[in-house]
Amino acid sequence: MLTQGPATVRQWVLSNLAIARQKHGVRTFVLVHHEDCAAFGGSGAFSGKKEETLFHAGRLRKAATLLRKRFRGVSILKLYASKKGRGVVLRKV
Repeated sequence: MLTQGPATVRQWVLSNLAIARQKHGVRTFVLVHHEDCAAFGGSGAFSGKKEETLFHAGRLRKAATLLRKRFRGVSILKLYASKKGRGVVLRKV
């Protein structure tokens, strides 16, 4: 949610990431979006799984771009979680 929502929430997240980087040497951030996310209207807001996946991939790219500008040299892993049977599948985006 780095690219959406109140600026105060975004600043809070970014300040916590800065602490993780400075105090704990974190070099990799893992970003995860998931299928049927209510924050974006759920799966029903899209014409199909492909459109939904592309939307979330785009949001992940935006967030990664923001983080790369803010934290030089950081690695970012972008994942998309979707349901499969009773489990969840994580795919790199």
